Amino acid sequence: MSKKILIFFLFINLIQCGKNKEVQFAGGFQGGTYNSVAESLKNLPEWKISVVPSNGSFENIQLIKSEKVDFGLVQLDMFRNAKISDPSITEKLIPISPILQDEVHLIVRKEIKNIEDLKGKKILIGHSESGIKATSLTVLREAGITESDSKFIEENPTTGFKKIFTKEIDAAFIVSGMPVKILSNITEEEGKQIKLLDLKNLFEQKLSKGNKVYALGEIPANTYSWEKDKTETLIVQTVLFANSKVSSDKIKNFIEAILNNKMTLEVGHSEWKTFTKEFIQSQKKINPDMVYKGL
Repeated sequence: MSKKILIFFLFINLIQCGKNKEVQFAGGFQGGTYNSVAESLKNLPEWKISVVPSNGSFENIQLIKSEKVDFGLVQLDMFRNAKISDPSITEKLIPISPILQDEVHLIVRKEIKNIEDLKGKKILIGHSESGIKATSLTVLREAGITESDSKFIEENPTTGFKKIFTKEIDAAFIVSGMPVKILSNITEEEGKQIKLLDLKNLFEQKLSKGNKVYALGEIPANTYSWEKDKTETLIVQTVLFANSKVSSDKIKNFIEAILNNKMTLEVGHSEWKTFTKEFIQSQKKINPDMVYKGL
């Protein structure tokens, strides 16, 4: 083989290696956990991560399915619902591993005592293409609250949440890993008007049996300056998916890069602290269909 041909093949190989470390990643809305986690991946050494903003899980499913991104974050309940209406999704989206644990933040005005009090109220349920909407509709349905007796408002929490302070809405769902930036930025005066609603009774009465999507968790006291009490609430996992055209080698190398650079990623977002090899193995026992077989 001549020297020129050898140099040519080495050059092509270098280009290919570079492409294998380029990733289009579907994140979420500005100020949300998905977007922050996605942005933190830009700190991965030797990888070029381009974050594609979205309105959440539903849009991420579409982006992955249409191969506009390589990887994306999707709430488990949204994926289960989408799979029922479109079984072909399982051929287009490859589950890699649960990544995040998202707490259901149900923020209400102080006068609301329990979830049943939301009947007849105005409730922000998230953008129409978000996992927040999927979760909020499940919670409200289990509580016996429907759109026929209450007003459901589909809007991104980034723009819609503040309406709770002007009484344009009475409650808002935000499904995200704590602490949520927009909730941490609430002023002292604003905080006097709201509280987090406890969902322990709803979980125990309606969701504790035969359920592989939701678990009971806790938002500790003082996670937010305006909420002095702990709040027991629902937890839903977020899963990392790849589109079906992403190679097995790229998937394995991407996860290996994340695991080998956890300390760097944790600076960008604390959610990476719990993502370990041990965590992945534990998920194989709990949700084996949500963990890539090559891991």
